[in-house]
Amino acid sequence: MKDYAEDYLGRLKYVGPGRSKDRIPPFLEKFGELWYEYPDMRFGQLVENVLSAFIQKKRGTIDKITFNALLWNLEEDEWEEAMKAFREMFKHD
Repeated sequence: MKDYAEDYLGRLKYVGPGRSKDRIPPFLEKFGELWYEYPDMRFGQLVENVLSAFIQKKRGTIDKITFNALLWNLEEDEWEEAMKAFREMFKHD
């Protein structure tokens, strides 16, 4: 039997077994380490800056719709690559 849950509009949506929850703590630890390097940034600022650094490294500039699509669809390994690009772009002493 498939697992279903209501989304925010009350529609039923399949939520099946999905991806492993084990991927979450290591990713959050890496993101947390980056945030400690830049504690003056708010969470949203850091997320947007990390993604922007990744985009500049990979593609140059993009429109806001594409930016939002990337924000939605990036996998954890791509976020790790994005964090590396951010560190390279915004090195500080």
